[in-house]
Amino acid sequence: MHSEDRKKILKETAEKLAAGISKQDIYREYRKIYTDEDVLAKLVASVVEPDLRNQYAGINKILVFTIYLGTILRVIESVLNYGLVSLYILPLVLFVPFANCWIATEIWKFRGYSYRATALCCIAVICGDSHTRLVTSGIGSLLLIIASIVSWYLGKKMFPNYGAFGPKKINGSYVF
Repeated sequence: MHSEDRKKILKETAEKLAAGISKQDIYREYRKIYTDEDVLAKLVASVVEPDLRNQYAGINKILVFTIYLGTILRVIESVLNYGLVSLYILPLVLFVPFANCWIATEIWKFRGYSYRATALCCIAVICGDSHTRLVTSGIGSLLLIIASIVSWYLGKKMFPNYGAFGPKKINGSYVF
């Protein structure tokens, strides 16, 4: 499935949910057009219901801010702590924090697949360098621990039928 099709499905799914059509009906409709069942199910399941979006919008914004701030503090701490690291290794050291920020951008868009990934990525950023003594490290770590917990909570509340790797299945059928 092409990226244009994915964007179209995400946009139209949000519009249809706002019109009151269920995710199950939307999935059945798209299933007639697209053959990739798993990708289609993940796309439909990753769009949040409009009422849940409105209910958790404030917490979601705070979560994104917390992730960015915690990650930035951890990056500052890493750069100060590893000032003598070779420039060739620096991109490798910064990969997980940048991945964390990219996933936080997906949280800003309320994408269901990003909440559990963010929880795990926050933990990875924290564990990446746990022996430092700088204040920024402690504050950044605390913010990322809070972000990890809130991210997991929001993922469960807004996407109750979205598992760790995609929508849940019961008896071989997707549950939305």
